[in-house]
Amino acid sequence: MAGTGARRLAERLGRVIIIAAAVVIIGAAAAYRAEHPTNPEFATFGDSVWWAIVTLTTVGYGDIVPETPAGRFTGVLIMVAGVGILGVLAGSLASFFRVGGSESETPDGNETSTTDLTTEVTQLHTQVAALTQEISRLTAQLGGPPDPAD
Repeated sequence: MAGTGARRLAERLGRVIIIAAAVVIIGAAAAYRAEHPTNPEFATFGDSVWWAIVTLTTVGYGDIVPETPAGRFTGVLIMVAGVGILGVLAGSLASFFRVGGSESETPDGNETSTTDLTTEVTQLHTQVAALTQEISRLTAQLGGPPDPAD
C-alpha cells in the first residue's frame, strides 16, 4: 500500500514540478522581454526567473515589480498558475497522508465506493444480529442468564 501511494504521489509531484518549471521559465522570459528595456529591476534574465519563482509561490517579496502592462499581465498569469499548482500539491500530499476526504482505499490501493461500504455495513449488521441470536440460544440452553445475586 505504501509503495503504491508513494509511486502515485511521485507521479503527481513530477507533473506538478514540470508544469511549475514551465510556468517559471515561460513567465520569466515574457516578463524579461516586456520589462528589461524600461525597468531596471529586470536587469538580467536571472532577475526575471527570481521574480517568476517568488510570484508563482505567492510569496511576493516586492523587490522586483513589473511596470508595463505586458509584465503585469504575465504576473497575473503566474499568480493564477501558482495558486492552482499549490492546490494540486496540497491535495496530492493530503491524499497521500489520507487527510480528510470521503473516499477510502482497500489495502491493494483500489478505491472503495460508498455503495460498497454500505453493503459491507449491512452485511456486518446482519452478522451481528445472527451472533446475538446465537448467544441468546446458547444462554437459554445453559439454563438462562446467571443470577446477579449469586
